Formats: sequence, C-alpha cells, structure tokens
Amino acid sequence: MASHDIKQKSVLLATRPLSPPWDEASKNFAHDLARFSRRVDMSIMVNDSNSDMPSSVIQHPVYRDNFLSFSQKLRSLSFQWTHRSAFDVVHYLFTPTRLNTALAQFINSCARPRPKTVQTIATLREDLWSDDMLQKNCFADALVAYTKHSQKKLASLGVANTHVITPGIDLSRYCPEKKDVEMLSTLGIPAENLVITFPGEYSRLGGVDHIIDAVEEVFRPGGLDREKTTFLLALRVKKEHGDEQKKKEVQQRLSRLGLERCVLLTDTIRDMHKLYNLSDIILFPVLDMHGKFDVPLVIPEAYACEKPVVVSDLPTFREFTNPDICAIVQTAQKEAIVEAILDLAKNPQRRTVLGKNARSFCLEHFDIAQTTEKYEDLYYSLS
Repeated sequence: MASHDIKQKSVLLATRPLSPPWDEASKNFAHDLARFSRRVDMSIMVNDSNSDMPSSVIQHPVYRDNFLSFSQKLRSLSFQWTHRSAFDVVHYLFTPTRLNTALAQFINSCARPRPKTVQTIATLREDLWSDDMLQKNCFADALVAYTKHSQKKLASLGVANTHVITPGIDLSRYCPEKKDVEMLSTLGIPAENLVITFPGEYSRLGGVDHIIDAVEEVFRPGGLDREKTTFLLALRVKKEHGDEQKKKEVQQRLSRLGLERCVLLTDTIRDMHKLYNLSDIILFPVLDMHGKFDVPLVIPEAYACEKPVVVSDLPTFREFTNPDICAIVQTAQKEAIVEAILDLAKNPQRRTVLGKNARSFCLEHFDIAQTTEKYEDLYYSLS
C-alpha cells in the first residue's frame, strides 16, 4: 500500500476507446479497472465520456469512433506522443504486435522523464507467436499475466519482473438475480422453460458445431423435452472472422434438424449479467482459445451469477476450474457434453450447489476491487 507521504501516481491506460458498448472483454476489464481505482490519478482514452466514472478519473476525448480503425490508432499514438512525459506510469492493455511494440518503445524512449511501463499480457498467442517473437513483444518494466501457466512461460524465456494478477469483475453487477421478464419476452422464451446458454462466437473457439451436435442428442427419446427447454446461442458476429457466413450455415443446419424452435440465435447482448441470470446452465465446452484471453471472462462472470458452467478441460482453464465449481468435460467429446447437460438439467440441486461454490470462488479470486488494489500496488512499486 502507498503511504500518505508518497505523491499520488498518475497512470494512463493505453487501450482501445473506453466507451460504450461494453461488448469486448478487454475493454470491459479496463473500464472497471479505471472505475475502481482509488489510489492513483487515472487517465483513460475515450470517444464518448462515461457517466459511471468517478470524477477522479480523467477522460481524454482521444477517439472519434468506438471501432479501432487505422485512423483511430493514429489518434491514440498521437495522444501518447504529445503526452509522453505527462504520466508516471503507462499501462498497456492491448495484445502486443511487432508494430505497436516498436512504436510504444520509441515513444517511451523519447520521453523526458521517461514513464514507467506495465504490460498486461492477456494471452501469449502461442498459436501465432514463436518464443523469440513473444520475448521481443514484452517490453515493459513490469509484465502481468492472467495465469501462473503464462507467467512460467514468460519466465522461461528470460522475461524479468513478471506478475500474476487475475482479471477482476464487478461482483455487485455480476450477482444472482431473478430472470428478467422483459428479456425473456423479447427473446421469445417461455418463462417456465429451462434455458441453456452458450455465450461464444461463430468461428473462433470451435464450440458451436459441437454444441449443436449435443443439442440434437439431448432431445432424443428419454432426454429433454423440446417444449420445455430452450438453447440460447448468444454468438457475436465478427465480420473479420467470417462469422456472417458461419451464421448462415448454423441457421441452415438447425432448420434441417428441425431445431429452429428450441435453439435461438442472438447477436451481442448488452447486459450480459441479465443473460447469465436468464440461464439455468451455461455452456463453454470450447475446443481452443486461439486469439482469446487465457481467462475467458464469461466463465467467472457466470460463476459470479451462481450459474453452473459446463467447461472443457483445456490446460489453460485448470487454474480456475475444478469439479466443486463447474462441470468439466473432455475437450471435443460430444458424449461428455451431452452427459453433463442432462445431469445438470435433471438435477436442480446440483446446479444450486455448483453455482454457490462458483460464486464463493469468484469472491476470492475475481473481485475487481482486489484486482485493482494489486495493480495499484504494482504501479507504486515501480520507481
């Protein structure tokens, strides 16, 4: 903790526009990190100002659009250049590339005095980066990984001053609530139905086809009642990943299988906490996390709402999954997914126990207030 006789540090969060809509995990986390900061003078770069930010957070109108286009990246770099000596600490919360790493290093090298730097490495992108490239992309005075697995990998490459700080979530927002009647009506879901939700993407993660395979199986004789069960696929459409074509393929497949009435497709949901609380079971049995965070926030967010989560046994998930808080299934095994869905659907008591245990786990490991304190301690440790 910082003592009272130490000057309060000024910190810039170098991010994409921290403005609504809140539909990107990295943006949501940075937004909450700023909102919960108390011991630093926090600055953020925005398009539109955030009404929920405390007055202590300085909102710089850097951007003109919420989409991080090339022109918006130039605006960000221009701001960082003109303010290169204005902050004690610059905290980078974007996935590093050769170009943005080189530019950040150049800007900081020209600053007098030079600010201290922090990088949050949310994913190591081992599917894309060689060890040499990963090492070169780690340039800050302190690096933060989301998991011990990633920290060990960085340390093995000789990257110094690495830390583990899990991403936090707002546990007053993500908490157990009754099903939102208005959202049920908007989505066309009968209030009495069992709702099973997959919050993911069409192309990345590799889970949607396996989910549909499992849905087909659970509606066979002896399984779930089609009239009393709704599967909700809350899948964002990202043009750059070919999701529009994949969505058409999914719709056609559901139609061929006669599942279009009991499997609903919806795009981005603005109020994810309402979606989780609308659901009785959350599915996340994905095949891989290429291009995604080491800790997909949908898992702790669902935990925080006391929802049982069916999750695959990916190695990167091991630090925040265990049989006491979720249902773990073997990756890419349809039969295991079907078994987990049927077990939870037919056992409300098990759903309740898992949900309550998961909420307790979140209180201990994913509280944004605790996460923010750890980052503030890190800022003050740099001198």
